[in-house]
Amino acid sequence: MVNEDRPIVLLISGSAILLILIVLSILAYLVLPLFFYESVQLPASYMNYDSNPGSYMPSYLNYSIPGIGTGRLITSDNNSAVVVMSDYYHLPYASTVYLINKSSNKIIWSLNFNNDIIAAAIDQGTLNIFNDKIGYYINTENGEFVKTIVRLDNYRGLFTSNNNEYMQTSFETSFLNADGSVGSHRQMYMNCTAFGCFIIGSTGQIIE
Repeated sequence: MVNEDRPIVLLISGSAILLILIVLSILAYLVLPLFFYESVQLPASYMNYDSNPGSYMPSYLNYSIPGIGTGRLITSDNNSAVVVMSDYYHLPYASTVYLINKSSNKIIWSLNFNNDIIAAAIDQGTLNIFNDKIGYYINTENGEFVKTIVRLDNYRGLFTSNNNEYMQTSFETSFLNADGSVGSHRQMYMNCTAFGCFIIGSTGQIIE
């Protein structure tokens, strides 16, 4: 006697397995990247604000901000320069970030932060900049905020592990922007400043 229910059972079982595989794939896509990033341990001496008056920076990081003064070049590409000016004589090192168009030598965007915990990278015409754990995404052509429908990233900024302070120097992001542009698992290194240190993201070198 033929069991007429068997094809239905097989169909239901197969659908359940397929659904489980799809859910696991989505979780892997969203969750696994959270655990892959690079970071640098900050020198213990720099955790003491009083030890860093003036915060020495090598001259090759100097960049002239039109009409403002000289700051530190944190990142750049062929068209744009991102420059940070921090007040290292007053706690907690309030900073201003400037986005400068190289061709016109004009400031097209700026933002004030109350400290120097900053990380930045330019990727495909977008400035990705973080003040500790808070991210901002700026169109480098016009200085406008990128309108995002959804964005995921694994950036955690300054964090503590085993009583040591670390600065994350790379991150991964996926996004869907309002203009239809899509990014999937885009990875990048970020140059950083923190407590007077300058960190080269791609090498982890700390310039003190």
